[in-house]
Amino acid sequence: MLSKGKNMADLFEKYIFADGCHFKYARGKPAVSGKEFHDYYEIVLFLEGHSELISEKIRLVLSPGTVVFVPKETFHQFHVTDSDSYLRCILGFTESDGVSHLVHDVMSEIMVFPRPSEEILSVFATLRKACDGGLSQKEKEILLDSAAKQLLIGRRLETFEPTEKYTEVSELTQKAITYIDENLSGELSLAAVAKASRVSVSSLSHRFRQELNISVYRYITEKRMSRVRQYIRNGMSLADASKMSGFCDYSGFYRLYKTMYGQSPSTIKNK
Repeated sequence: MLSKGKNMADLFEKYIFADGCHFKYARGKPAVSGKEFHDYYEIVLFLEGHSELISEKIRLVLSPGTVVFVPKETFHQFHVTDSDSYLRCILGFTESDGVSHLVHDVMSEIMVFPRPSEEILSVFATLRKACDGGLSQKEKEILLDSAAKQLLIGRRLETFEPTEKYTEVSELTQKAITYIDENLSGELSLAAVAKASRVSVSSLSHRFRQELNISVYRYITEKRMSRVRQYIRNGMSLADASKMSGFCDYSGFYRLYKTMYGQSPSTIKNK
């Protein structure tokens, strides 16, 4: 159901694509859900609506004009309560030759800038304008590459002003996350995580979903998939990567990956 004052004409999605980089300008329901870990870096400009950033450490209601830098393979959600009013810009990119050191340096953790510089905002303004056409594919590729580099440099020059309007994830959930990280390659069950966290299964399940908006099982599964991608990019075979990430049955892993991502895990090597 559309929000009061909204109609289908108000909702839109505009894209620019290039090899290893993409830009999206949209109002409406997020197109991607259930992918709290992904294999590209992301810079998000939140413009309108109600969106709450959820990470492994904090929950933060975003104010319009906020820019969020998200490293690849890092758990996060943008929890939207009124999707019809949700207006945002998203630049996603992978590492490229010559800037990998800068990417690793300035995007090692999630960073939130409630009052970004005019230089950063102007990059997004140019990208939004380019969505309306007028550029060749080659020019779009140049623009996206340039925009990613400008935003990385802008992040380097940006003065970080930590916000006080956030909610920290509880010690219980942090303890559960640490246990999962340390035991990801072995057998993991909700009961084992609860026991290590010294709480009941029901208490852990409730708190985990309440704070991270995801079940313990789903979190473990997505984190294991993320680990598989990292191992493969470091040169490990698909079979070994899945086993080292806690998937004992390769055929089961293969089917699960296709179900979750709509493609064969063999495509990871080509990204």
